[in-house]
Amino acid sequence: MKIIIAEDENISRSLLKRTLEKWGYEVTATENGNEALEAFQNNNFSIVITDWMMPGMDGIELVKEIRQHERPDYVYVILLTAKSDKEDLVLGMNAGADDFISKPFDRDELRVRISAGKRVIGLEKDLSKRNKDLEAANHRMKVDLEAAAQIQKALLPEKAPDSKALDIAWKFYPCDELAGDILNAFRLSDTEIGFYVLDVSGHGVSAALLAVTLSRMLSPVSEEASLLYSLNGNGKEVRSPLEVAIQLNKRFQVDMQNGQYFTFLYGTYNRKDRRIRYVSAGHPGLVHVSPKEGARMVEV
Repeated sequence: MKIIIAEDENISRSLLKRTLEKWGYEVTATENGNEALEAFQNNNFSIVITDWMMPGMDGIELVKEIRQHERPDYVYVILLTAKSDKEDLVLGMNAGADDFISKPFDRDELRVRISAGKRVIGLEKDLSKRNKDLEAANHRMKVDLEAAAQIQKALLPEKAPDSKALDIAWKFYPCDELAGDILNAFRLSDTEIGFYVLDVSGHGVSAALLAVTLSRMLSPVSEEASLLYSLNGNGKEVRSPLEVAIQLNKRFQVDMQNGQYFTFLYGTYNRKDRRIRYVSAGHPGLVHVSPKEGARMVEV
């Protein structure tokens, strides 16, 4: 471990240097604050021991300069001083000093102060490593969440199903990277168009996973896994919105452990009779916008 000394008194400086070297430290001794600052800027010192009163740059000024330099590891600063008033100690601590040693210094006290400094430096290194590990983990998590968000976004409809009598539009604004909300509009048959909006309680990964699972089950692509159709001897038949809601309710009950649930609105539009049939399960109902009457909730 490297230690730098800033002390203008020759005897005190030499005694400090010999004592610390005898204890196994690599010591650089300087005669004033200016020399100490120059040496500090060109080397990595773990501990600084500086006299308070020195010609030119004093110890307080040196401490302030040291604290302005960014270093990867913490630097422990000890002020060597004959001052003992509370106001002086507060001044030194406010400048950035970590500890004090009274002049003339006592060897046992010096050893204790150095040991305390080593413990602080070790704790700071451990904390710095933990912070770096957390930053790396957070970065990986952020990358994974962004990738998952892109996958979830890909499940949204790219374009509305063709319908001369019906215009379909939507806007999706998740409040987090992953959302428990999802929607879709699709062609069910030659005469019917399906659409739904669902909202899983909560946010984040767990809500998004359930939303994705539900979107797959409400997709017309995979007929065997889809809840939108019932299969019989005559082929597939489009289920009514009520039947779809009943099937969903059977398969997904409220999770009593974490309280997770979802609300749901599903409807179909028949292009022949131009009627919309829908079911709302805990979700806000449809809003009808009329040029004459304005917006109103559709009462079931």
